[in-house]
Amino acid sequence: VSADPYDFDQKGYSAGTGGFAIILSSDSVASTKSLWSAHTKWHRRWMAKKLEDELKAEVCFIEITVDGPKGDKYLTDLAAYRGMGLKEASEIIQDYQDHYVPIQMDGSEDHTPFIHLMNYTHKMVVNKMMRSFVGSAVCHFLSNLHPFEHNIYLARHGESEFNVEGRLGGDSGLSRRGEEFARRLAEFVKYIVCGHASDLVCVTITAADVPQLKDRLVELKGGLVAFDNWENFGDSSGAEVLRLMQLKRIQVGWGTDFRDAPVTAEDLERLLQGAKVATLVMVGGDTSQPSGVPGRLWTSSLKRTIDTAQFIEHPKLVGPDGKDFFQMRGRQFRNMDEVYAGEYDGLTEEEIRNRAPNVIEDRKRDKLGFRYPRGESYYDVISRLESVMSHLERIQQPILLISHQAVLRMMYGWLMHLNREDAVGTQVKQHAVSRIQFDGLGGSPAEKLFPLGPERLQEE
Repeated sequence: VSADPYDFDQKGYSAGTGGFAIILSSDSVASTKSLWSAHTKWHRRWMAKKLEDELKAEVCFIEITVDGPKGDKYLTDLAAYRGMGLKEASEIIQDYQDHYVPIQMDGSEDHTPFIHLMNYTHKMVVNKMMRSFVGSAVCHFLSNLHPFEHNIYLARHGESEFNVEGRLGGDSGLSRRGEEFARRLAEFVKYIVCGHASDLVCVTITAADVPQLKDRLVELKGGLVAFDNWENFGDSSGAEVLRLMQLKRIQVGWGTDFRDAPVTAEDLERLLQGAKVATLVMVGGDTSQPSGVPGRLWTSSLKRTIDTAQFIEHPKLVGPDGKDFFQMRGRQFRNMDEVYAGEYDGLTEEEIRNRAPNVIEDRKRDKLGFRYPRGESYYDVISRLESVMSHLERIQQPILLISHQAVLRMMYGWLMHLNREDAVGTQVKQHAVSRIQFDGLGGSPAEKLFPLGPERLQEE
């Protein structure tokens, strides 16, 4: 730290690889002792001149003010973040307000670019920001942000016919196993994405497993629940059924629709009599309002992602504005299509090796930058995803994104704050859903994986 309050780290500035820097001011009175606090008109003018003269930098100031319900949320978040009571947090805010001079709208600060956000995205005042590409991009980015919790679900399409054949890209439909995942995904959406449940596990059982159900399920609260944790029972695709998870839905045989599960052991035994295979949907947490939470759905424009969403229900809800809200009405984005393999689209790896022996190895050496002949690279995917991710930032409802491995790697990297090189190596598991949650206020994202399966189709 420099002993000179007028100085800054020019060495650190020149060593950086980016062209942008952020000076984040504190919201405490102690920060006003710094010349870099930007809490008065004089301080802002001094900062702008210092940076423009010595770094030839373009400077803009961003000011966010909140009141009403959003101000109450800020107060609550501040108290929680600092581990203090609401009264103490309120006193800190009031004390800072006594020292802070807002950006003046009387023309006296019109010489300096600034953005003033009122209640985040409710109202936005922009001054001298639209003269450059970077300035307009910053305005667009900020206009999409909100401080509320984000619940984003990432799912790779179900197994496709080309996956089975080992072919690259294409626009094939789903295999039988992929279609079964699509059915399970619809149940997941009902209880997790658009409900209040905390967990969901799909367990496939065979006729040999049915007699064990009487020891694993117990009648409780008008339904059947797990008596204890389930271990080494059926095929749960790596997920675990925990004690008191509820049996809510059931599928008898492959390729059939899920139905409400029986509420007694006798009725369940009767339903499964003679069945060679069945899938149980076990749900943890609050199951009282399936499909009751407004949710959104985005897919790519390719058939295999659209088919993966085919069983998701679209009930009509009444939105907070009193207008009809159609649950999980799908939107298709070409920007979310799989990386295009160009001349090799639809070929197997062996066919590609026969045509161009070095291509597979060249791509492995530089997975990020390799571009298929007349096709795309990961850099192209990143470029076309920019508008999608910016749009995603403004969504306040839970949202399910069904896309492809290369695209989801980049989306996952964006949401989990990974660099591009690490994101390229991310494994996106098929027939599973990854939930990423963050609060929009700079907190670390939290991830949870929901394996849905099936891993295989037992013969009926």
